[in-house]
Amino acid sequence: MAVLRSKGELQRAKFEFLLRGPKEMGVDNPLTDWVSESVWGSVQALKELEDYASLPDDLVGRSKRWREWMELERPEDEPLPGDWKRMPEFDRLLLFRALRPDRLTAAMKKFVTNMIGSKYVTSQPYDLERSFQDSTPGTPVFVFLSPGVDVVSCASLQACNLQILRLAR
Repeated sequence: MAVLRSKGELQRAKFEFLLRGPKEMGVDNPLTDWVSESVWGSVQALKELEDYASLPDDLVGRSKRWREWMELERPEDEPLPGDWKRMPEFDRLLLFRALRPDRLTAAMKKFVTNMIGSKYVTSQPYDLERSFQDSTPGTPVFVFLSPGVDVVSCASLQACNLQILRLAR
């Protein structure tokens, strides 16, 4: 966001919508068969921003194309319907926030990759050997567990390689 701010391309109202995801509930939803009340409330809130004023009418008028896009497994990899595909990339994030909040993280990852590079969205594998080299008998190594990381096998392999690490049972 700092990159956009430095270029003068970050509007406060849009940034706040992205962060907060407001909803304007109580407006009749003509697309109840494929647009939830929650999503319709987000669309109503988003239309208050100048560039999105025509979004509700466009959803109704081009409902077939919008429905196809909304039902895609990975909509962030496909162009938006109609003229919406020409929107700046940050502005598309607001559409994801309103229409497909379940895919916002993936859309943001793509946005960051396109803006500043993939190294900012790719996790580096944990390197126990490197951490061990930075430690001393007086400086322990703490390992914080996260889903998908098998620290026990990594530590066991390290113990075999260095023959000095013992795991307590």
